[in-house]
Amino acid sequence: MHPEILVVDDDRMYAQNLAEWLRNRMPQEVAHTDDKDEAIELVKSTYVRVAILDQRMRRKLGMDGTELAAEIRTIDERIRVIILSGESDVRDYQKSNELRLRHLVKGDDEALLREIRLARQQYLLDLERGAETKAEVIGHYRPRVFFRGPAVVFKKLVEEYVSTTPEVDEHDFRTLVHVNAGQTVTEAQISTFGHEIEIEEESTRQLEATGLFREVVIAQLTTSLKSAIRERGRTIVTRQEQHSSEQRFEVPEKDQTEGVVAFAIQEAPLYHRKRALIQVSCECCGHQDVVTVGFREPSGQIRRRRVDYLTDNKQRITDIGTR
Repeated sequence: MHPEILVVDDDRMYAQNLAEWLRNRMPQEVAHTDDKDEAIELVKSTYVRVAILDQRMRRKLGMDGTELAAEIRTIDERIRVIILSGESDVRDYQKSNELRLRHLVKGDDEALLREIRLARQQYLLDLERGAETKAEVIGHYRPRVFFRGPAVVFKKLVEEYVSTTPEVDEHDFRTLVHVNAGQTVTEAQISTFGHEIEIEEESTRQLEATGLFREVVIAQLTTSLKSAIRERGRTIVTRQEQHSSEQRFEVPEKDQTEGVVAFAIQEAPLYHRKRALIQVSCECCGHQDVVTVGFREPSGQIRRRRVDYLTDNKQRITDIGTR
């Protein structure tokens, strides 16, 4: 999930209902929570551009909406915040004004929807202005019938980390060797990893859900982005690493007494989660939009682990290290 809109309210049912109402009226992903820590984590790890916060949340969350807004701004000062409250007094409005936040009364959902759309547009305009000098055209799509006619142009405005800590996907682990108790295995281990950019499937689905782009345009956009990143980091992305060694494996007697009936050595590549903001412009009609594409870029590191299979059908996983 990569929400652009975040609803935070100590009344979980209200947050859920408002989020659902917004989902039915906007193509962007909407998340909701009644937990402060979850809200902060969503801001850190996803694509939140507009946050709608209830003001009176101190009793349950330990802080009010304006305090949470200030904390969100320390993570990303570009995020637009809208404060909602049904019991606001003058002091609440003063706090909102000090932080330059929009403050609306709960209940007027149509007014809120207008504010969200405006806030999102302002966020994107700020990004475009800030990225103007570094923006690069990464590709275009032109229908085959128009060899020299108007095209849809893709311009990368921003490329940034979602998480600076390399991550591993559980599905990427593969087994190098598997040894049963009482068995001795000598293996010539050869591990080869080809490094490739992976576009997140969710990003593709969200582009399709907007209804603004044909499948062929989305395919060309993601292909252009992968090519641009591959060219920029060619030495990391396109090379293949091959490591080989011969090693003898067996389940130690001590492990067998602890209930280990077999073990496996597995490894997987580490990736950085990143996102790119792409400006899509149609030369025919002049329409422009900014879309977010999430992707995984290889870090060049490999994580290795040992998986012990126990007599009670459970598994015990031990991290061996990263290289």
